[in-house]
Amino acid sequence: MAHLSKQVFYFMANKKANKQNHVKTTISAADPNNAKASSFDYCKIALGLIVLLVAFIRYKLLAVPFERDEGEYAYIGNLFLQGGIPYLDAYNMKLPGTYGMYSIIIALFGSSPTSIHFGLMVVNIVTIILLYLTLKRLFNPMIALVSATVYSLLSISLAFYGFAAHATHFINLFAMLGLYFYSIFYENKKWHYAGLIGLMFGLALLMKQQAALLIVMAGVMIIATEILTKHINWKKLFKNIFAYSIGAIIPYIIVLLIMIKTGAFAKFWFWTVEYARSYTLINMKPEKIKLNFHSVFDGMFAEYPIIWLLAFAGIVLVWLGKQTLFQKVFILSLYLFCFAAVCPGFFFRQHYFILALPAVGLLYAISIEYLIEFISKGKNNTFFKVLPFASVLLMGLIAMGKDKKYYFSTNVDEVNKRAYGYNPFVEAAEIGKFIANNCNEDDKVAILGSEPEILVYANRKSATGYLYVYPLVEPQKYNLIMQNEMISEIEKAKPKIIVFCSVMPSWLTMKGTPTVIFDWINKYLPENYDLVGMVDIPKTAERSQFYWGSEATFKHKNENYIYVLKRKATKLSSSN
Repeated sequence: MAHLSKQVFYFMANKKANKQNHVKTTISAADPNNAKASSFDYCKIALGLIVLLVAFIRYKLLAVPFERDEGEYAYIGNLFLQGGIPYLDAYNMKLPGTYGMYSIIIALFGSSPTSIHFGLMVVNIVTIILLYLTLKRLFNPMIALVSATVYSLLSISLAFYGFAAHATHFINLFAMLGLYFYSIFYENKKWHYAGLIGLMFGLALLMKQQAALLIVMAGVMIIATEILTKHINWKKLFKNIFAYSIGAIIPYIIVLLIMIKTGAFAKFWFWTVEYARSYTLINMKPEKIKLNFHSVFDGMFAEYPIIWLLAFAGIVLVWLGKQTLFQKVFILSLYLFCFAAVCPGFFFRQHYFILALPAVGLLYAISIEYLIEFISKGKNNTFFKVLPFASVLLMGLIAMGKDKKYYFSTNVDEVNKRAYGYNPFVEAAEIGKFIANNCNEDDKVAILGSEPEILVYANRKSATGYLYVYPLVEPQKYNLIMQNEMISEIEKAKPKIIVFCSVMPSWLTMKGTPTVIFDWINKYLPENYDLVGMVDIPKTAERSQFYWGSEATFKHKNENYIYVLKRKATKLSSSN
């Protein structure tokens, strides 16, 4: 271990080291006598085992039903492929990158949950490999392996909703691509690599706005690369920053031009900037922020307490270890900006923490390396060489052994219910099937609730651009305008099917918001629609009850239920 730190320090301190010397330095630590054969092969084989483990677990989780975010992404991803225009045909505050990624997955594999989750498996594995390759260049193979292993285990955890294809997985894919190009840039400081770094982080931004903080992070690292040298080349620094900035802004500029060309710019700007700004200000009460954090983080900590404790300890230990000043700046920049990216709006949703996992993995690796070097007193034997990786793998196997029902699931509906409770995600597939059998392919469907996954299962287009009703019942200045707009769109479209989701998490109505939409529902639906289906959803582990056709009734025994209504004077067919 002492030999490793000296070798890494030597390389990082020598600004004139070329690529060949760098590879030789970072690999040499595992075995001074036969570095390349021993260390590289060991870490490569270990990484391969982790990738196979991730693939096996994700394979078991492929068919987990969509949750609503996945439904939104899949619906708009399909819309892309059919020539639809987001922000005109479907409204949301997120930038369009994740929709584009979904459209690629759908084009390649299909739009079922199994297809989307297979695409997620590919994205997750590529991200793991990129993280390993990046840290191997910037640190050493063992730190890279341990970091990638921590990322692998936590990114598939139920506590992070790791089975679902959220935007944060796609942000990390492009962020790791950016950091990989950065590791190459660090060796040669060529401007075109700075441009590639910017381009990758610009694409990460398109996945979701939270990645804006990661763009700042990469810019800081590029500046630090030059500032921390003995003699600063200001001309080269400005050239690299300019190339990085151009690369970072190009993806967003292209989106703006497309929005202008398609006539969607006004809607795009409203949803992704004006409404998004209002949304981030909704949740600013300190007690609410504290509750949000603990309700999410406590479960993450409980599954892997040692990883979290050592990761937090790494913030201090990095100053005591033998990392170079550049490495310390890299580590702390990654930590600060990755965790900051979790925080916009202080909602602290489970999948937001996926953005912090590269930093968690690296900080843990730094801590475990420091502790093992302290314990081993510089001894370079096989036990201490494999201990960092073995410790993480053992924690992962223990966690999997404690929760076999998730990690080795044979009931994907149960996995969904464990994660999301009485949200109607499991029920959505059967509702979608019923809708598909009771309207034509060109008929539109209105969902009064935030359940776009029903539209995906039904393979029907929405009668309104509002895939979520949350903005309508939030305490923000546009809520009444939005309620009236949704009402107008539905009345104009006269959809053959309307689905009314009386499920609390599908609305999350906040106090003091207008009730116009509910007054309209109570009047418009009975006058124009007949009840043709009802789903009674218990909060307990009992199965939901489905009633179709003449069996459907407005009577229900649970607080949460879904009504399926068909426009009057239309015929009803069986759901089978």
